[in-house]
Amino acid sequence: MNFHLKKIRLKLILVFVFALSIILAGKDVYALKPFYRINHSGGYNFKTVIAPGAVKFNKLKFALFITKSGRPVQNFRGKVSLSMPGMYMGKNIATIHPVNGRPGKYQTYIYFTMGGLWKLDYVLYDSRGRLFRFSNELNVN
Repeated sequence: MNFHLKKIRLKLILVFVFALSIILAGKDVYALKPFYRINHSGGYNFKTVIAPGAVKFNKLKFALFITKSGRPVQNFRGKVSLSMPGMYMGKNIATIHPVNGRPGKYQTYIYFTMGGLWKLDYVLYDSRGRLFRFSNELNVN
């Protein structure tokens, strides 16, 4: 078989695999639109940013920016948990980690397993051990 025919054959196989993946994914593929929320507690501002992306086949980047009086705050630690109100989904908890070279920025990766209404619960501690709890809801469709 000459090179030109091999190239055409490879392209056809790639198109077939792509089309098959879309068919198999069907209605179960959901997309998360860009998500931004700001929560206020104890003089701190907590800004959540979740990168958009496909749900179910993808881990999504979760970023939390913490400021006080407009300045980035370091030395926070904590977790964010994901749940679906009214449906037990098991434990889905992620620990936030500070981003090197970016004071006040923390991140992790989170997984949404399906479309629908989700709740994000935050449990955070500042450098003095004070507890901060808050939550946000988002719809994945």
